[in-house]
Parts: sequence; structure tokens; C-alpha cells
Amino acid sequence: MVEITGPQKRKDTFYALCSAAHALNRKFYRYVDSATIDAKATALTDQILSPDATPVIDTDMFAVDEALPVLAENGRTSVVVEGVRPGYKLQTPVENALSDPKYGLTDIRFKDSAMEFTDYRSEPRYASVEKIAFENVTMDGVLARNMPSDTLTELSLERCRMDKATSYNPNLPVYATLCSNALAIAEKNPLRRLFMNEMSITSGEPSKESEPLNWSKLPVTLEYLSLEKTDVMNANFDGLMEALPKLKNLKALDMSSCGLTDEHAEKLAAALQKTQIARINVSGNRFSEGARKRLSALPDKQVEAADYIHWNKTLITRETANDRPMAGYLKDIKTKEDMFAADMVFPAAKGSAFRDVLDALKTRGEYMTPEDYDRKGGDGKPLLEALIKTEQLPVVFDPQYWNDPKKMQALWEKVPEKHRSQLGGKDGKVAFVKRKNQVMSNAVKSVLSQRTKRMR
Repeated sequence: MVEITGPQKRKDTFYALCSAAHALNRKFYRYVDSATIDAKATALTDQILSPDATPVIDTDMFAVDEALPVLAENGRTSVVVEGVRPGYKLQTPVENALSDPKYGLTDIRFKDSAMEFTDYRSEPRYASVEKIAFENVTMDGVLARNMPSDTLTELSLERCRMDKATSYNPNLPVYATLCSNALAIAEKNPLRRLFMNEMSITSGEPSKESEPLNWSKLPVTLEYLSLEKTDVMNANFDGLMEALPKLKNLKALDMSSCGLTDEHAEKLAAALQKTQIARINVSGNRFSEGARKRLSALPDKQVEAADYIHWNKTLITRETANDRPMAGYLKDIKTKEDMFAADMVFPAAKGSAFRDVLDALKTRGEYMTPEDYDRKGGDGKPLLEALIKTEQLPVVFDPQYWNDPKKMQALWEKVPEKHRSQLGGKDGKVAFVKRKNQVMSNAVKSVLSQRTKRMR
């Protein structure tokens, strides 16, 4: 075994994991031979101490509440948890431990598990988690109830199935599906990536009417939507086509091998022409040669429409990092008021693309004012709050986007003190003054330049 770190640290980690394994055995009166425990503890030790590996905790081997402190001590914030079983005495302790903020987990993946989501578990779950995934998981109940709000940036459901879904409203004969659960989670979180792959997203209780799928719940922050190998053609396809043009920050769309036909291709082409999505994968569908050519010929888009091609999620995310769909939408909008009227400003703020708005205004010789930042969006919250939440104050107070230092000062006074450090330093004051001085200097240079021109 290659030494990844100091020998004492390796020993401490190994023995702590062995203790976590023995603790689970004592709790359930089981017997696992020492050689098996040693082998599993050694493998998990390597994963924890290697920065390139994600630790995988087998819940049949380790007590999660005793294994997680070992991860925390080594600064690990991502974990794969496999073998979770339903029931209060099995699943609940695992989720309680994973949800505890003291362990600092931001990325959790459940794998090869069976899980229940019942009404009686109302306590908040995963309040600090940014990414959560379910891979090869069988689910009962409505998992959306137990998911966090305002924290998730990535949600993944892959090769999952729903055996039984309780009704959102017992008085209505409408039952949940995997897709309706995902949309309910998406609606209350600033998701950037949503993956629903290789499964029936309309699965639930086939003998009962499923909940109508409302794709308008997809958040405007979404950048990557993957529906690879799903039954999206049966999941309110028309509603999805209506939602796509409203996702102003969407950069990549994967609908490969979904069983789509030429009829779907026609609707898809019409929807995509209204968007700035640059990368589309609709390969492996049942399109005629003519439909493939029409999709591939869509201007300013990279469309895969022939034989099935699997997208590597990590690679696509990296490749689209610098894509700027918002800039494309703003290109033909002439004034600031038109931008607000077209509802472009708030989606840009929520999608961390506000620089595109400011660049477009600067090109047109316009500037934002303190009053503009007081305007409220559809959620009733002011624009400044959305920019603070997405940590875009350094963009807002970039000197190139101001021509009046007094107005810049007026906006600064609106920023709550606890958020001013976004500009740098303890309270952001020094950074702000430097930026304001730059605006003053630019204003003086502009005045002198105009005087010189008049004198000539």
C-alpha cells in the first residue's frame, strides 16, 4: 500500500474507521470478521487521504455518524453513501448524520440504495449541501419534502425508480413521479445543473393519476439540463418546449436517446431557435435524415443529432464555463428600460451573469442607478439582494460601469455592512474607496477631454 500521507495520520484514520465498523456491528448484534473490516477500512482510508478520490461509505460496514468525523478531520466535503436501507432505525440515523452541518458536507451522492421519504420526517435536511445525487436508488414517498431550499446548485437522479409515491395532497387523487419531485426541488433552489438520466421520470404508481408536470418550475439559474435516456416524450413535452426559451442562462441541453420522433424534432427546432443554448445533444433518437439535418443546421448552435453520443458531464460543464447565453439575448435589446421590460436583468443577476447586462448598457452609453437596484423582481425581492446573494458586488462596483461617484456612493450605502466584505478586506471599505476614486478620476479626465475638444 502506497503511503499517501504521514504514517501516524494513516494509522489514526485506519483505527478510527475500524472503530466505526465495530460500532455498527455492536448496534445491530452482527459479526463481521476482522479481515473484512481491515480491508474495508484500508480502502476507505486511501480514499479519504487521497485528494483525487471521493470517499465511499458502505452503510452495511460503517456507522455513518462515526465515519463522518474522520472525513471532517481530513477536510473532505464530498462523500458517496451506498447501501442505505429504508426504515427509521436504518435510513434516518444515516440522513441525520449527513445533514449535520458540523461535518461540512457540500456534496452527497446516494448509491445502490432503497430509501423512504415519509410525512413524519419534517425536520430540515441537508441545509448546507450544494450538490446531491441519487444513483441506482429505489424510492418510496415524496423526497422533495426532505430536500433543502436556497442551497442546491446541482441535483442528479440517475437510474432511479419510484415504487410508491404518496400524494402531495391527500384530498386529491394526484400522485408524484420522479420528475415532479425533481421539479419541486428545482423550484426552491438555485440549480445550475439538473440531471435526470436513464430512467422513467414519469414512474410512480401506474394505477393512479400522476401529477401534471410543470416544467416552468425549472429555475432561471439553470445552465445544464440533462434528460438522457428518459421518457421525456411522455412527460409534457410541449410544456418543456415552452419552458426552454425562458431559461436565459441555459448553456447545454442533453436529450439523447429519448425515443423522440420527427414530430418532436419539429417542436424542438422551433423552441431552440428562440434560445441562446449553444450545445445540444439529441443524438440516438428516431429522427429521419431530414429532421437530423434541420436540427444540425440551426444557426449558432452545436447540435449532435446523429448516432448516439454520450456526454461526459464534467467535460461539458468545463467546456461551457465561458459560454455567455445572456449576452446573446441582450444583443438586440436597445435600452435599459427594454431590458427590464423583457425580464432580462433579474435572470442575469440570479444566474451570475450580471456583467453581461452592464456590458450591454455600457456599449449603449447607459448606466445603472441606485434606484435601478431597488427594483423588485417577480419574487418581490430587490435586484441588489439577488446580486448580494450571488456575490456579484465586485461586478456591480467595477469602476468601468459608473460615471458618477455620488451615485456609486449612494448605492454603497444601501449595501448591508455584513455583505460589504465581498469587495475584499474586513469591511470592503478600502476596496470601495479605491474604486470610487477611479470613477472620480475617470470623470475628471472626461471633463478635461471635452474642454480640450471645445477649445480646438
